[in-house]
Amino acid sequence: MHTSLIRRRTLLALALPFALAACGSGAPSTATAPPRAAESPSPTVKGDGSSLHDQCFVAFTRMRECTNDYIPALVDLRVRLDVPAGIAATDTEIGRDALVARALAEWSTDSTDAALQATCEGIVGHASPDEQDGMRQVALRCGATDGCEAFVACILPSMEAHLHAGR
Repeated sequence: MHTSLIRRRTLLALALPFALAACGSGAPSTATAPPRAAESPSPTVKGDGSSLHDQCFVAFTRMRECTNDYIPALVDLRVRLDVPAGIAATDTEIGRDALVARALAEWSTDSTDAALQATCEGIVGHASPDEQDGMRQVALRCGATDGCEAFVACILPSMEAHLHAGR
């Protein structure tokens, strides 16, 4: 269905952009104030934080911490690119606020610690050495940003490059 935005396999596909691009500025969100995400407990990271899996988990945890900036920006990007195909029409039919609300509902399940751990295991297991190096660089660079707005602006260009490549 076109309205599925952030299922686990989509998370896997969107994580690979860590390997594809450096930070830049994202498109501003045109959505009105989205519903506030529930506060999440501090994540439990396996290992010492230096492995790619740990860095992946920290990056996704930061996405979760920045839900109210990240999800509307991701929806904006997907609608602009019409990825998955038909999402732009769905946006026109139901409106951006409803589309963001759907994405937030999916994200509340897909961004649990257990789901993020599984997502990162899949990402690390399927990434080539070059992709792993790129993911590490982007995760470190974007992870070093201050505030959610800067983090989202850093991470979205790599997602856009990945979505363009997957067309």
